[in-house]
Amino acid sequence: MIPCPQSRGRARKTLTSLLQHLNYVRNVCAHHSRLWNRQMTVKLAIPNKAVVEESLHHLEETPGATDRIYPTLATIAYILSFVNDSDIWSHRVATHIQSFPGNNLINLEQAMALPAGWGKLALWDPKIRVINGKS
Repeated sequence: MIPCPQSRGRARKTLTSLLQHLNYVRNVCAHHSRLWNRQMTVKLAIPNKAVVEESLHHLEETPGATDRIYPTLATIAYILSFVNDSDIWSHRVATHIQSFPGNNLINLEQAMALPAGWGKLALWDPKIRVINGKS
């Protein structure tokens, strides 16, 4: 299937937004700033469901999450699934987030915009992972 010019333009805008956002996140990390609860000033444009596979569709269902880190992590995990068959990065990220100590003062789900049941999504769970047509 050859994409129509409209979808190419949409994909270009999505890719441009993603690269600008990843550059911003890289700069936050490079300057040793807190990332897990940061309100991003360069927001990630959530890709349209028509452009990406089902593993990222849940991002559209989490309103207001574009200025938090979870959509960024999910997008990186999605991209890495095309480059590398290994689940190591996504599994390590999920394990790291789940190991965050519980605290009554900090709502990790809200701070990172974690959707309900995020750890059971195929994107993060190597037992059920099916991305890019591979299991």
